[in-house]
Amino acid sequence: QRPPGPPPFPAAFAGLARSLPALAYSQEMQGRAAALGYDWPDVEGVIEKLEEEAVELLDARNDDERAEELGDLLLVMVNLARKLGIDAESALRAGNAKFARRFAHVERLAADRNRRLDTMTFDELDELWDRAKLLERESARGEETR
Repeated sequence: QRPPGPPPFPAAFAGLARSLPALAYSQEMQGRAAALGYDWPDVEGVIEKLEEEAVELLDARNDDERAEELGDLLLVMVNLARKLGIDAESALRAGNAKFARRFAHVERLAADRNRRLDTMTFDELDELWDRAKLLERESARGEETR
């Protein structure tokens, strides 16, 4: 007979360093589960699960539920990265760098218009964001032709 309370830490995750960044820990943990056969058969299944978790997040009734559902959503996103052979930690770092680069363009574009970001509407900022994306694409095309 099992003792009451939560089950012990899974043997499959023994030796997994809890000091790893959360994304790396999640990716390793899910990789170990997948190696034992607990894995989606295809990427489409993971995408469907992402959609399900996003709906659950929207349906959450309070901060605790929202935090739990966001954690579930992040877990599935890390699983998608693993399934695609992408390191989630590296992908997020690259995404952060891209966001910072584009936001620098937004700041410059606002300054060119003698505007402060904190006085602009979301729609105005989003228009600058779209312009920043366009500038990045144009810059990338220019580098390709050199």
